[in-house]
Amino acid sequence: MSFDDFNLYWKKHLIPGGLRAWRKKCSELIWKNEMLNSEFDWNRTLQFISNRNSNCCKSWEIEKEDVWERSYKIKNFLKELPTYEILYNKRDVNMIETDQCIRCKNGVENWDHLWICEKNELTIKEVIERSISDFEEHLLNEEKHEEVKLLQNMNFSFLKILYEKSEVLIGKDKYWELIRGVYNGKFNKVSKDKDEKELINELWVFCFNALKKEF
Repeated sequence: MSFDDFNLYWKKHLIPGGLRAWRKKCSELIWKNEMLNSEFDWNRTLQFISNRNSNCCKSWEIEKEDVWERSYKIKNFLKELPTYEILYNKRDVNMIETDQCIRCKNGVENWDHLWICEKNELTIKEVIERSISDFEEHLLNEEKHEEVKLLQNMNFSFLKILYEKSEVLIGKDKYWELIRGVYNGKFNKVSKDKDEKELINELWVFCFNALKKEF
């Protein structure tokens, strides 16, 4: 028996079957794994989704609000929020008779539809851009004037990353990664300064919460 990178032979005869397809699938999975690990900051993402970035979690207290917050983040990350599609097709909830959006009545209310429904008062981009202004006002109210200067210098870079095409979510911009609660590694490269990196992270979290509240 002999083999090369793509084929298996017996006495110089090619053995047909699923080996080539299996090898191709392995290569695809290896590529996807490398892409995901290089594109995202999974340590910061896990810290955020598990709510370890909040004050209550630093002491590992299990409070009702914290449990709800973590539950939301996990379900949102998995795109398992209780939309009409989920309630109607997967959970068989009583009194739910359709998976259609009851606001616009123009399609299935799935996870994606929540954010782009034509009945939403604001678009995703409008909420993000307003959030940056609100975050700056928040810093001013706390008299963090140095942070305000840093923020003003980083606003453009922050938005530029969010409005780039995602390398993983095909056909979507990177702000869809933010909506899922996944921290793109490019934000770590906006600055080498530790305090500036932390400020970018705070802005990212602020935008996530604003989107959650709006939609």
